[in-house]
Amino acid sequence: MKLTVPFFVVMLLFTGCDFQQREQEIRLKTEQLNERERIIIQKEQALDIREQQLTGREQRLDSTFRRISYDSLMANHADLLGVWTTKMQCTETSCRGSAVGDTKNELWEFKFQDQFVVVTATANNQIERIYTGTFDGDLLNLSVALDSTDKTSAQIVARLKPNNKGEMQGEREIRQTNGCRILYSLQLKKQ
Repeated sequence: MKLTVPFFVVMLLFTGCDFQQREQEIRLKTEQLNERERIIIQKEQALDIREQQLTGREQRLDSTFRRISYDSLMANHADLLGVWTTKMQCTETSCRGSAVGDTKNELWEFKFQDQFVVVTATANNQIERIYTGTFDGDLLNLSVALDSTDKTSAQIVARLKPNNKGEMQGEREIRQTNGCRILYSLQLKKQ
């Protein structure tokens, strides 16, 4: 027993030394982790600032692009603005209730909104539909937005070729949900 007590005391001293060394290692690792966390927080803040700058730049570029697109439309197609008398004549059909030779007359008012051409079609002083579209070269492609809630909604597109004499020619295509199709030739004259 006499030998075990000094041995036990010696073991406690070595364990105590080992404990202090471990405690120092833990403190050092804690300081390193705190430093890493501080660096990560700084980098996150820098990234947030950069993201805000990029978002602001993107918004400025987008508004500039819209303005340039609008200015481009005005410069190249100002004669398009206004009201046009539109005569439509059916040239092809596979739909019931429609026949080749049928005619319709509407007033189409052309406006520019951002980079788009917006056309309001009226008949008998009532809005029939609103087209939106863009130019592809010298061809104006228009379409009517589909109503996702209306199962009977048809897809309507119009393709127009303006000239400088206050006239346009083109075609309008209607595709019904049941697969039938109506094609109209279009003749437009500016009022």
